[in-house]
Amino acid sequence: MWRASQRWAPFAAAAALPLLPKAPARAEAADDKMHRSTLLERETSIKRRDVRSAPTRMRNIVSDEHRRDGLIQWLKTMMHHSFVLGMPGTYAGTWQTFEDMVEEHRARSHTGKSRLQQMVPSVGTFHTPLPVTRAWRDYDSKYCTSRRKYVPPTFNEIRHILNLAQLMALAADLKVISFDGDQTLYSDGQNFESDDLAALLIGLLKDGVTVVVMTAAGYGWDGPKYEHRLAGLLKHFKANLTPQEMSNFIVVGGECNYMMVANAEARLERLPDDRIAPLSCNQPLTWEQHEVDRMLDLAETCIVNAIEEMHLRARIIRKPRSVGVIPGGEAGKLAQPHGHGSLKLKYEALDEIALRVEDEIAAANPPFLLPYCSFNGGRDAWIDVGTKGIGMEVMQAMLDIPAAQSLHVGDQFLRTGNDIAARHVAPCCWITSPAETTKILSHLCKYRRIRVPDLGSAPKVQGDSGFDVYTGLSK
Repeated sequence: MWRASQRWAPFAAAAALPLLPKAPARAEAADDKMHRSTLLERETSIKRRDVRSAPTRMRNIVSDEHRRDGLIQWLKTMMHHSFVLGMPGTYAGTWQTFEDMVEEHRARSHTGKSRLQQMVPSVGTFHTPLPVTRAWRDYDSKYCTSRRKYVPPTFNEIRHILNLAQLMALAADLKVISFDGDQTLYSDGQNFESDDLAALLIGLLKDGVTVVVMTAAGYGWDGPKYEHRLAGLLKHFKANLTPQEMSNFIVVGGECNYMMVANAEARLERLPDDRIAPLSCNQPLTWEQHEVDRMLDLAETCIVNAIEEMHLRARIIRKPRSVGVIPGGEAGKLAQPHGHGSLKLKYEALDEIALRVEDEIAAANPPFLLPYCSFNGGRDAWIDVGTKGIGMEVMQAMLDIPAAQSLHVGDQFLRTGNDIAARHVAPCCWITSPAETTKILSHLCKYRRIRVPDLGSAPKVQGDSGFDVYTGLSK
C-alpha cells in the first residue's frame, strides 16, 4: 500500500514553534532550547508512552498517515522544485525520471530495494509500465499546468496524470475492469442513474471486456436487491447487448463474498459454484464460519466501546460477513442524549472506529488468518471479512488472465479505504466521483477505439426512497 513517510516529522515540529519575544541573545537561546526540549519531550511522551503506565496496548498515535498517499505526496514535492525555480521545461524531465524509476522498481521487485522504494518506502507494486511522461504532456497540453505562476501542480492533478498513464499502459490488452459502487458508479447511498456512464459500460461489454461491479454492499445472493441499485444500468441491457455480452457483466457483493452474473433477461443470478470452486486462489466459499464469527464478534465489541466513549448516536448493523456502524437517527438520540451523529457521523469518528478495529484484529490471539478490511465509507464504517483484492483475484483466475490485463476503479485508496486491497493484485485508477469515472471511461474507450452507443431517451428509473441501502430491506 502507498502510505506516507514520516521522515520529515521532526523538522515539521521545529517549524511549528511560535516566535519568541526579543530578549538578550543568551537568554533567548536558553529559552528557545528549553521550549524546544519541552515540545519534543511532550511529543515523545505521546508517541512512545510507556505501555506499563497505561491500559493494555493503549497509546495515542500522533499521525495523519491514514489520510495521505506517500507516492503522490513525494511526486508533488518533486514537481514543486520545477515550480519554485520557475523552470517549467523541467517538469517533463522529472516525470521521465520517475518513469525510469518505476521500470527499475518493477525489475528489482524480488532482488532488493529499488531507488523508488528508498525514496518512498510505502510504494507498492506496479503491474504494468507507467508512461507518465506521455500522460503529463497530454494533460499539460490541455490544462497548461506548467504555465501557472502561483499555483503548483496539486495532489489531484498528479492523481489524474497517474490515472491517465495507467489507462495508456493497459487499454489495448484490457480483459476485465471492476468498479466500486458508491461514489464511483453512483453517488454515495444512491442508485445508478447516469445514461452517459451506462453507454460507456455497454460499449466496453460489446468490445469483449468483462465488467464487474465490486461493492461493499452485501445483500447475500439476493439478486433483486442489487438490481434495485443498478436498475439505471440494467434497463439498457436487453436493447443493446446480446445474451453472450450480458453474461460478461458480474456483480460481486460484500467485497468478494457474493458473486452474481447477468442472464439473458438482464436479471442477476448466483454465479454457479462450479465455476469458482476449481480455481486455485483464495476463495470465500471455503472460509470457516466460526472464524468469521470470531472476527466479527471482536469487531462489534470494539465498535460498541467506541460508540460509548465518543458518545456517538450510532446504530450497529451485523451481517453474516460484516459488521458496521451508521447514523443512529432518533433511536441514537435516545441512547446518547448529549452525543452526536444521529444524521451524520463525523469523518474523524469513522476513521477512529476503522483504525481501532484494525488494531484489535491485528493483536488478536490466536491470530486471524482470514483476509478483512476495516474501512471508513464516508457516511459509515464497516469491517468486512474479505477484500476487493480477493474479489479481483477470483475474477483473474476465472478468466485466466494476468494482473496486467485487469483494472480496478474506485474512490477509497487511503489506509482506511476498502479499494486499496485491489492495488496489490491489479492496476488501479483512483477517482473521487461518478463524473471522474465517466471521464476515465471516455479516455479508455478512445484508446480502444470503441464506438460508444447512443442509448436514446430511455425512461428514467425512479429511485425508491423506501429502500434501505444498508440492509436491502424496506424502510
